[in-house]
Amino acid sequence: MVEYKTECIHFTGEKPCVYDIHCKECLKFSPRGKKILVIATHTLKELMPVTSIFEGLTAQYDKSYITLLIDNENLWVFEENKMINEIIIYEPVNIFFLLTRKFDILINLDTTYKGTSLTSLINAEEKLGIGISKEGNIIPLNERADPWFQTKIISSKRRENVKSIPNLLYDSIRLSYRNQEYYLPFDESFRKQGIEYLKSKGIFLKKPAVCLSALGSTGELPLMLLPQHIDILFDLLTKEGLFTIVLCEQKRVDDRNYILSSSVDNKTRAAIISCFDIMVSGDTLDLHLAIALKLKTIGIFGPTLHQEVSLFGRGTKVVSDKTCAPCLKDKCIYPEDNCMKKINVNGLIKVVQKLIG
Repeated sequence: MVEYKTECIHFTGEKPCVYDIHCKECLKFSPRGKKILVIATHTLKELMPVTSIFEGLTAQYDKSYITLLIDNENLWVFEENKMINEIIIYEPVNIFFLLTRKFDILINLDTTYKGTSLTSLINAEEKLGIGISKEGNIIPLNERADPWFQTKIISSKRRENVKSIPNLLYDSIRLSYRNQEYYLPFDESFRKQGIEYLKSKGIFLKKPAVCLSALGSTGELPLMLLPQHIDILFDLLTKEGLFTIVLCEQKRVDDRNYILSSSVDNKTRAAIISCFDIMVSGDTLDLHLAIALKLKTIGIFGPTLHQEVSLFGRGTKVVSDKTCAPCLKDKCIYPEDNCMKKINVNGLIKVVQKLIG
């Protein structure tokens, strides 16, 4: 039987390779090296810190072939990432395909059953991150993943932690963390998509421009600025001559600069955000998209931990001074006086002005 070089990065057997020549005659053989599978079936907000690990993986394993398993709705985040060799969409036929293969390293950073259940099924020499026990319980797969795992199941350990999520992820998969940032490749065409969307809504961008996010919650607890704060902040920023829009769930009837989140998908949302100079947001998806897009950011923290989020030197954190914060809970025991209500709006104005310079 004729032998084929199945270890070559160009060979799939499904269609001609880029050189369109028989393996035995080809001089372009390029071995795959270390075969690494990364399972990243997260929500988009949780996925943003995961985008930072590929820089570390390619640095650690100079010769490697990285396969990424993700949900189709998040494909746009990675399709231009040149550090990833192969992207597989999470769907039944592709799971069967993965079960036929063998990897050198399997990495799972999804702490839900969706991701962890696959770690016990897929064949790999080494498994890192988070997996599942024979009893069906979520567990760390290796010793260095345990500190991060403990922050997931023990609230006191999470409060004691001083490392950002990217740092914890690097530790969990035995990589050296050197402040590697979120990675979301984008170009002018991506930003143009955002500008065109704004124009379609009658919004013509002016610089400097500020984006306020009125989105996000954990259970019944708000993570974003409250509507009354947003309205005051919008009016004050506008009076200061700063072009401002608001991403929100409910629109002020008299103002076109309020954009409903339900009217855009996440890619368009990111394209809109990329048009701005500054993002003001709670610990929400919008904040993490802005970090990935390298905007100046003002992160507002109430029930969640500010130390888990790195702004990479391009912003300021505003932390609620309410004594019970951060509670890490889904429901506030003081709903009429929750931590996000303690945010000083006038102080935020000063922070925005300082960032603009």
